[in-house]
Amino acid sequence: MMDYENVLLLFLSFYGQKKGADGKLVTTEQEYKYKYDNKGNGQEEIFAGRQTNEAPVNCLISLAEADAKIHNRKKAFDKILCIGTKEVFENKTWEDKTTYQLFEERLKAYCKKQNINSDFEICRIEYNMKDEEKNDPTTEARAMYIYSQISDVLNIKSPEKKKTYVYVDYTGGFRDISFLMTSIIRYLEFADIECKKILYANFFAKEKRIYELNCIYDMYQMINGVSEFVSTGNAVQLRNLFKKVDEENTPDLIKTIIEFSNSMAVCDMSKIDQMVRKMAKLTEKEKEEHSSVYYEMFQSMTPMIREKMRLDELVTQEKKGEINYPVLIDWCTDNGLIQQATTLYVEKMPFYYIEKGLLKDYVCVEKVVPTQSATKESTAFYTELYAVFKDKTEEIITAEDSYEREEEDFLSYIREIWDEIKKSGTDADKLQKLHKKINMSDKFEAAGKRLLDILKDRYDLAGKGKNSRKYEEIGVKQKNVTAFMNTVTGQGKGIRYYCLTGDKDVEKHAENEKQDKSSSVEKGIRNKVKALKNLEDRELSSEEDYNKLYHPMLYYFALKMLRNRMNHASNRMTDADRDAVEYLASKGIHFMKEGTDINAEDAQFELDIDTIKEIIREGIAPELKENKKIK
Repeated sequence: MMDYENVLLLFLSFYGQKKGADGKLVTTEQEYKYKYDNKGNGQEEIFAGRQTNEAPVNCLISLAEADAKIHNRKKAFDKILCIGTKEVFENKTWEDKTTYQLFEERLKAYCKKQNINSDFEICRIEYNMKDEEKNDPTTEARAMYIYSQISDVLNIKSPEKKKTYVYVDYTGGFRDISFLMTSIIRYLEFADIECKKILYANFFAKEKRIYELNCIYDMYQMINGVSEFVSTGNAVQLRNLFKKVDEENTPDLIKTIIEFSNSMAVCDMSKIDQMVRKMAKLTEKEKEEHSSVYYEMFQSMTPMIREKMRLDELVTQEKKGEINYPVLIDWCTDNGLIQQATTLYVEKMPFYYIEKGLLKDYVCVEKVVPTQSATKESTAFYTELYAVFKDKTEEIITAEDSYEREEEDFLSYIREIWDEIKKSGTDADKLQKLHKKINMSDKFEAAGKRLLDILKDRYDLAGKGKNSRKYEEIGVKQKNVTAFMNTVTGQGKGIRYYCLTGDKDVEKHAENEKQDKSSSVEKGIRNKVKALKNLEDRELSSEEDYNKLYHPMLYYFALKMLRNRMNHASNRMTDADRDAVEYLASKGIHFMKEGTDINAEDAQFELDIDTIKEIIREGIAPELKENKKIK
């Protein structure tokens, strides 16, 4: 464990001599014994004390000493912060000493008796302000005065400040300052100061006991954790609380909330659906049996969580548990999760539109082959659907376009064959079926022959790799047929290039592709704008097509551009970007501040948070409006 400091904080109560029944001062001190259930060792321990703070402070010393031994520290405490009134520090009482003097002497005597290192610094924290006799200070002024002293002693502002654990005796002092102590420590957690233990000694109980108050202190964290989660999707505080309390028995609902939070944080779209459904189910069923006071409180907040998370809208029984993505995107936007909202929009709205039936008259989704790093749904929507309307006007097909289309068709052809074969038996079985399937097909005759030549040269009848290096330069290094075909149908652009052209110089092709990538991206942007313009043209598209598709396609294009810009360091614009920005601006979607010269050489995208929120909300507005009508 890294080096750290232990600090004890208390408000020292005045220890005065009381009068007996005869009206005279009592001259004999009375010692009281307090029981403490030590959860660390499972023992009930006894701590004695005469003054109010004595027994609980001795108990804290004992607990800190046990912790110090575990971590090989030389002393239990580095500092003891003692808040006290003028009366505590100056007025003489028992043994003609001040309360503070008695406390210090008896604390060191206890340490000596228990063989505990007492080489700690006792720091006086003054309760009374200097001009208090003339001007009665406000609670705020006193709180600030005490906080500044504690902050100075703990060296909060120092860059060399160590991790600090604070033990608190809540027994003595005035109630306002006792409350202030815990509030200060809670606040100082931001400065890597952590509350380790809070104790309170009940003097007035029939059986005097020392109680732990950590569960009450930790309610701050639970309340803040719930608030943090429903407003930002972040479950760090809830995770840390239940990890500290009882990690192994963390309730299912808390685990699900933490998983949802983690998925949202890294934009893991594959898990978000599952976590949302699970969260909706767990917040509507009867509560789990659990002994934790935190969970009991948390459970009472589940109706509020359902409402704030809009779970009744997010997961509907009528649609068999399908996720209402516009609602989830809206929730993210409302709570400032802009990266998550744009990612959900780009990744999930195509699926939503397909489920809604928006593409059925234009694209056969089942036959769509996903482009690299895209889903079938997003390819169907953003590639195929836009292409339907982009292709309504003539365009010049370049050699690059021609090869790209041929490669896409070849990839689709090979994937269709491999998808049918890859789960069937051994590598030998797969190899035999590949030969048969490719030989039987009339499509891509030359490319198919080259692919078979590679298979024959590189793999034996069992489908295992041979020592041949004939095709190594195009990327053929896989140890078996399954690995090879997964590469061909995945990242193996070099292998596909050779199969289609017979050219082994795949490095030159890759370099050319890299150089053409920028122009290809620009061309893609222009094609999307062309598709949108064609949708507006009544000679090229029907009014029905326009009413059904224009708004979803317009805002998806805008959010796609924004998401791409968020993921890149540079905001500089290409000529295609300028054309797109001007077109979007003409439709009321503004990426630039009014008056910006879009044609300036140094013109950049201006990703203003409020603007992005507005674009997202406008994009999903028709869907949210439709949802309300359905409800």
